[in-house]
Amino acid sequence: VEPLLEALEDPRYAAGRAELADVLVSLMLRVEDPRIVTALQQHVLNDPDARVRGRIASKLATHKNAKFTEVFFQALQDTSGVVRHQAMNALDLLENEFDETSKERLRQQARNMLEDPHRDARIEAMFVVEDHVAQLVKQAREQAIKADLEGADSLFSAALAFSPTSHRANYYLGRFYMENDQPERGMQI
Repeated sequence: VEPLLEALEDPRYAAGRAELADVLVSLMLRVEDPRIVTALQQHVLNDPDARVRGRIASKLATHKNAKFTEVFFQALQDTSGVVRHQAMNALDLLENEFDETSKERLRQQARNMLEDPHRDARIEAMFVVEDHVAQLVKQAREQAIKADLEGADSLFSAALAFSPTSHRANYYLGRFYMENDQPERGMQI
């Protein structure tokens, strides 16, 4: 572990530092050494090379390691779109492990990133937003089936408020109003 950590810090190995990070992520899965976790956390946030930051975030995402949740949230503010994309991807993969507060934090961050200049970061954020909209629409449809029209209306409205441009939210909200004898409201959507 020690020689790998030293090599990751050594500018003479600049060309291979991303690969060194790969090795450390892989090694972390087999060796309980807190120095690896600490080094990876520091490098995903502060490494001078965006390729290294992005590679670490990407590799950690594939392992769905919740130890790095806060690091991923911080990495959403990175100057590199590649790093932001990988951090959003990692958080999306970890979302099922989150409490409701962390889920809401992820949703808000994703909404903020819908206008991200990096195409892949925007797309990854859109997946998170649309997944939440889909959950709200599903709950609303369940309420409509139970004849709880007020509850359904509230959930559809929440989905539309969360993502006003969501085709899914607009489509189902329009259908809901048309099916429930409120065509004038459905036409406004």
